[in-house]
Amino acid sequence: SARANVRLLPLLRRQIQIDELLVDGLHVNLLKNRKGENNWPDFFANKSEDSNDGKRFEISVRAVRLSGATISYRDQSQKTEFSLSEIELKTGDLGGAAPAPVQFEAKLTMAKPAVKGAMSLTGNALINPANRTYAARGIQFTFTGDDRITATLKGDAALDLNTQSLNAEIAATLLDLALDAKVVTEAIDSQHRFRGKLTLHEFNPRSLLAKLDRATPQTRDKSVLTRAQLSVDVAGDDAGFTLEPIAGRLDSSAISGKVTVVDYRTPRIRFHLNVDQLDLDRYRPPAPRPPSL
Repeated sequence: SARANVRLLPLLRRQIQIDELLVDGLHVNLLKNRKGENNWPDFFANKSEDSNDGKRFEISVRAVRLSGATISYRDQSQKTEFSLSEIELKTGDLGGAAPAPVQFEAKLTMAKPAVKGAMSLTGNALINPANRTYAARGIQFTFTGDDRITATLKGDAALDLNTQSLNAEIAATLLDLALDAKVVTEAIDSQHRFRGKLTLHEFNPRSLLAKLDRATPQTRDKSVLTRAQLSVDVAGDDAGFTLEPIAGRLDSSAISGKVTVVDYRTPRIRFHLNVDQLDLDRYRPPAPRPPSL
């Protein structure tokens, strides 16, 4: 079921202005078959009706409220499948000059990899098609899996189609991992040039493996694999990318260098890495015990 509040006077100017669109119980099934054909080409087509003189009506929606919705996606060619259920979406005035509040909640179910949990998102969005500018401010995203693994993401993003640029700054966490990222993308419609900086803050690899229910490597020195961090600048385009400088640390070893990847389809990788010191004996398996007599 759906309900829309439409302004009357703009109809005389061939403008359908919907103050608020309310939709309850929406079910959307998206399917891509083995040939790569999908069932949604017409979904995003311009459905605005023509007037008697052949000119189209302009349609704009200022606010949306969605409740009890379900969206499922199945790709038979890649054998992937996921669904969002119990979707609740509420926005403020998206057509205003100021950022509008956005609230979103849903439950995610994915087959491969097996993921199941609840997600929520809050923040402010600014949508200005006339100026071709879009922005998301103060975004806070949280996913809590049924296995109690929690991931969070906070940040801001701005898209300007006039300058073909995208700026994003985010901070993400997953278990013991904390990542900061600053990314600038240019020439979106052509070469997709991008640059940025990624920082993975210090974490304990042994503790992370334990929380992921993965086996911890057995080493002669139990104090190794307890400290790791990485910082890298990235720059690239449609042809490839470069990671430089790379600054990382594993326990007492400092790692620096450069990595270049050319051609994404058949990648050619060049790298030059420096390690200031490395005591391999500390990482060797424990010495076998002598046989008992």
